Amino acid sequence: MLQTWLILSTLLAPQTPDLAISPGDVCTEFSIDFKEYRYEEQIPYCVRNVSVQTKAYVYKEYDVNIAATGEYTIDHIIPLAIGGSNDVSNLWPEHRAIKSGRQNLEHCLYMNMKEGVISQKEAIATVLDAKFHRTKGITCVRGLTSSSP
Repeated sequence: MLQTWLILSTLLAPQTPDLAISPGDVCTEFSIDFKEYRYEEQIPYCVRNVSVQTKAYVYKEYDVNIAATGEYTIDHIIPLAIGGSNDVSNLWPEHRAIKSGRQNLEHCLYMNMKEGVISQKEAIATVLDAKFHRTKGITCVRGLTSSSP
């Protein structure tokens, strides 16, 4: 029975963020969680601060059953490391099976930004493509980001 429940929670999981609920949002110097500017571009960086109440709100917005929340993580659409915010418009419940499909993408984008190889704009475009379109073949290696057919 539990195995059936887990399979159903995977099948019913939102596959991509809903643009009407979570279009993505960036940190600004006026954000409550703003800490500092980072990288050569001097991008505002916000520290992680997502309350239990905010997580419950996001789960509710996406109709995720409270009993299934252990199968999800509240994901920052635009990761904090590349300038994302903690605003609810930048959060969505990502099923663990979906997240595993792009394990190293966000870290690689962060490292490329940190090293000045790509701009924040390029990093955000890549991560939004991966999350909203679940684009297959997006790869990121240190010093290079590309989309292959």
